Amino acid sequence: MAVLSRQVLALALVAACYSPDAPDCTLACTADSDCIAGQACTTDHLCAATGIATCGAHATTDGNAATGSDAGGGSGSATYVMLTLHVDGDGSASTSDGQTCDNFPMPKDCTFEVVQGDPLTVTATPHVAKQFDKWMGGPCDGQPATCQTTPNGAIRIEAKFKM
Repeated sequence: MAVLSRQVLALALVAACYSPDAPDCTLACTADSDCIAGQACTTDHLCAATGIATCGAHATTDGNAATGSDAGGGSGSATYVMLTLHVDGDGSASTSDGQTCDNFPMPKDCTFEVVQGDPLTVTATPHVAKQFDKWMGGPCDGQPATCQTTPNGAIRIEAKFKM
């Protein structure tokens, strides 16, 4: 009976969450049997096309954030690099591709995969009644609260906010 209940639950989840417009990384799973045909359960417990090991910020194939297919379902492949955002103080840092690292009151590191060679905007946003102080190190050092960069390898960007 437990196996049947699990299968019914998995079918209900597929019916409720699956969208043909975003087939990868949209359905939670604990095993391959929880996914629809042609998909497998990734290491971060989301259904994705066979061969995708983790969804992360973008779906990537096996092998350390190297070549992967875009989680948005686009054609072709891209090379991804690691972006670490460090937020120190009362604010957040976000990227033009939708990643956000929000922190209060302790410093926090967030790591994301971004497309190598694609222009990226990083924006520091203070929380209410606080102020952005500066970027520290990395490609945004000395830039205003909105910074433009093109990652060609792993990068670390640090945002500091006034307390």
